[in-house]
Amino acid sequence: HPSEEGWLSKYFLEDWRYGAFVACFRPMWLAPWPILALLMRLLITWMVCVDSASLILSSDNVKDAILNSLAITFLIELNQAWKTFYMSVFNLNVDESKFILCE
Repeated sequence: HPSEEGWLSKYFLEDWRYGAFVACFRPMWLAPWPILALLMRLLITWMVCVDSASLILSSDNVKDAILNSLAITFLIELNQAWKTFYMSVFNLNVDESKFILCE
């Protein structure tokens, strides 16, 4: 494999900003972002569940509760439609929890 000198000019390697550029891609700076993304996903899922339950339970009559439940069911099924859309647009296959690019 070529070294970094083979890919980059010597002026770039001597520049002080190169050290800052490399420092941005160290594990200490990269690791928090996926962890933060998972925590935000958990928070959003929790908020949707709590708000959905409170919406259904705050209904005044049975008809409103049933309609609110159906609306939430529609939103849950819409997730499958988006997944199908993304699979067709980006040419992906879904195998359990990982996406595989079709050849």
